[in-house]
Amino acid sequence: MEGKGDAECGCGWFPLLLDLCKKLEAVNQTLPEEDRCKVVQIKEKFGGLRVYLYAETDEMNGAVEEAENKALETCELCAYPGSLRNDSYTRTLCNWCYHKKP
Repeated sequence: MEGKGDAECGCGWFPLLLDLCKKLEAVNQTLPEEDRCKVVQIKEKFGGLRVYLYAETDEMNGAVEEAENKALETCELCAYPGSLRNDSYTRTLCNWCYHKKP
């Protein structure tokens, strides 16, 4: 799987992204090289995970949607169960990460 740049999100979502990449790569392996998907961008936006692809299939879009939905229930910082929190900035955090002081 090809892509450019770094993921612009917390490391708590990395297990979700690893699982997603495995699914995308499995589909890519069934396609001719010129038709394979590329990851364009991974980021946090409005407290949710966003993954943008180029040359994706319906199966790949389904895998992305699944990862994005799981991220809304996963702390972006530590990977424990979390929920959307909105102070001055919307993020998906667990209770501990939400209340801890810097």
